[in-house]
Amino acid sequence: MRARAAMLRAHVAEAIVKEERKRLALHKEAEQALQSEELAAKAELVIANLHALKEGECSSGAGGRELRLADWARLDEEGQPTHVSVVLPAGAGSPREWAEAAFKKARRMRRGTAAIAELLAKSEGRTRQLDSLARHVDAHTGGLEPGAEPPEVLLDAWAEAERLAARAGVQLSVASGPAATGDDKGVAGAGAKVGGVGRAPTVGRGNSLRDWEGRRFLSPDGVQILVGRNKRENEALALTIARHPDVWMHVRGSPGAHVLVRFSKSARRLAADEPLPERSMQMAADLAVFYSDMSNERRADVSVASPKQLFKPRGAPLGAVGVRLEMPNRVGHPQDVPDECKEARLLSGTSQFDDNLVWDGDAAGAKPAAKRGRR
Repeated sequence: MRARAAMLRAHVAEAIVKEERKRLALHKEAEQALQSEELAAKAELVIANLHALKEGECSSGAGGRELRLADWARLDEEGQPTHVSVVLPAGAGSPREWAEAAFKKARRMRRGTAAIAELLAKSEGRTRQLDSLARHVDAHTGGLEPGAEPPEVLLDAWAEAERLAARAGVQLSVASGPAATGDDKGVAGAGAKVGGVGRAPTVGRGNSLRDWEGRRFLSPDGVQILVGRNKRENEALALTIARHPDVWMHVRGSPGAHVLVRFSKSARRLAADEPLPERSMQMAADLAVFYSDMSNERRADVSVASPKQLFKPRGAPLGAVGVRLEMPNRVGHPQDVPDECKEARLLSGTSQFDDNLVWDGDAAGAKPAAKRGRR
């Protein structure tokens, strides 16, 4: 038992280090978010000076040039405006186009500030809990005789430590847990993470999910949600894994991941007579927007379809599928996805979905009835 406690401390220490790295990355993101006011101020100056810019300076080829702009909010001793230099990056388009893009970016950065503060607070709280749990396990392990049955309070502490460590990205060894018996049974199932992001329990032989390596989530209703990371996984979700009454989703009119709400056998029987679980459907819609080009928007429409209505158009590239008939669409809110998704994105340094996650097809989206569109 003492050896197991030592192993727990090692895992907890690793989780604490990972939380510290997360906070370092979050602090860097916060510093960038603070630059939103400066960016918005420059954009306002550009818009206010458009009338005074020379013809060449207003063209789409102005990128890479320095603009001298009058700032009437700051006057010199003679009552004349001071001048500010703004350099448009290469490829930025015209000054008006750059300013409009800068306003949009500044709004996203402001929204990100609140999210970062919330993630920082949660990370600090998890670190405190991990420290406390490690001390708790030590206190209840010291007086145990070799081979003695661990008290229930120790088992509870281990389970809580495992949950928190998994949230930090550390998977505790099942065999090292107090309840380990050598048959891959422990506090949490092998390969599973409690509370959302991570690998679901191993799927049996013969199941189409056997080789699935994409993202897996567990909804509040206990329903598995799969999210593709690239063209190959997107096509596999739609055309190989999806079975009735699973539900397929994709953000409407924009590149993004394919999402599949997958029901267990018992849920399949239930779904035939009862409405689809609302929390599962909403979580899937939120994930569809989060893992798309619309991830920086507050909300976006999401196409919904039965696997029966999905098909592979002739000559369509990998990852492109067609939709014969859609179910009622939903609205996804990317800010409502699990915290683990946001943390992973901040740590990876990407502001949108994976670069190789390219949506193929007609931007017009699917049409009702027999009018076919691509995704």
